[in-house]
Amino acid sequence: MSHGSLAHSNRLTVAVSAPPAQGGDRLFEVAEELGDYSHTISAFGGFDAASFTYAAEMPVLEQWFEHGLGRVITVYDENLAVIWQGFVDQVSIRMAGLELTRGPLTQLVNRLQVVYSSIDTTTEPPTVGVRKRTATVDDLASQARWGIWSRVLSIAGATDDNADQVRDLHLHEYREPETSGRFSSMSSGDVSLTVQCKGFIHALNYPYNQTAQGGLTTASEKVRAILQADPNGWINADLSGVEANGIEVSRWENDDNLALGLLRGLAAMGDDSSNRRLFGVYEERRAVYGPTPATWEYEVRLADARRVIRNRAGGEVPPWAVRPGRWMMFIDFLPGHITQDEQLQTDPRMLFIESVVYRLPMGLEISGGKANRMAALLARLGLGGTSV
Repeated sequence: MSHGSLAHSNRLTVAVSAPPAQGGDRLFEVAEELGDYSHTISAFGGFDAASFTYAAEMPVLEQWFEHGLGRVITVYDENLAVIWQGFVDQVSIRMAGLELTRGPLTQLVNRLQVVYSSIDTTTEPPTVGVRKRTATVDDLASQARWGIWSRVLSIAGATDDNADQVRDLHLHEYREPETSGRFSSMSSGDVSLTVQCKGFIHALNYPYNQTAQGGLTTASEKVRAILQADPNGWINADLSGVEANGIEVSRWENDDNLALGLLRGLAAMGDDSSNRRLFGVYEERRAVYGPTPATWEYEVRLADARRVIRNRAGGEVPPWAVRPGRWMMFIDFLPGHITQDEQLQTDPRMLFIESVVYRLPMGLEISGGKANRMAALLARLGLGGTSV
């Protein structure tokens, strides 16, 4: 769906704070200077991505380029409601024919361990032995500035010394954000800044292992355990948004799976009725894990030239405030059809919102389908590769 309302002068404010690793103090705001702005919010993940541009003087651009990565970005509407929050992943500047990009921050590595198959060189020919691990190495200077970005690198057969050498070189190469660019003598002298951001869901790409306890636990308790293992502590410690889900899952993890992948799998499993679960990180970096709603929340009249989205009470919902993980009804499609909340999955007038893309000033694109219960059942049974 595309929302095509007439543009008007809405007031969005981008509040910029220092990176969490550097205290997170509020720095300044961008409002009148704001140029292009867009954000994406997803049913899995919550605040996903955002970008904005604005024109600025050279000292401001240089300051962004040197210190901008990792800054916390919180976007407010005119009523001071948070419409998006995340961190700066990449900064691009353009000046006098030169275009420079720094980042992405999410590709940085400053905590690293290598897993490898050892090679016994005392035999003819050398033989590959058991899987081994190097010691974990941290770059403390990088972590103090950017936070902890942890990886486990897997390589083929190697000697102990070679594995250590690969680990140390990889850490050295990726401990600082990359800078790339291009220069053209034919480009204009325009000066501009583009800031690309990621939601805090993307800070959950750390390896998660749990070998202290075996047995089973509930899906919701495992979600909490994974979040509490965040090496940075960037996710809000208030986990009251993680609602109880009693399906049982294995507590044991020893395969260096990334936390984000495990959370995606736990969400896909749904509950004991095969109802899908949603997971995301939203305002104040709070994690939310809960069931899909049982009632519809938004409605649209296709005959309305403005494509206004309204809530169930009839109030207008601004395009930047629309959230995924809700049901939307096209109220004048198949007008003779009677809608009942218990039939949302089969009602052709209903759309389950998977993602929302908003673009300043009034652009909105919504994509979705239905909250698939069959996929939840297959995931819970470990049959994710089954064709249906």
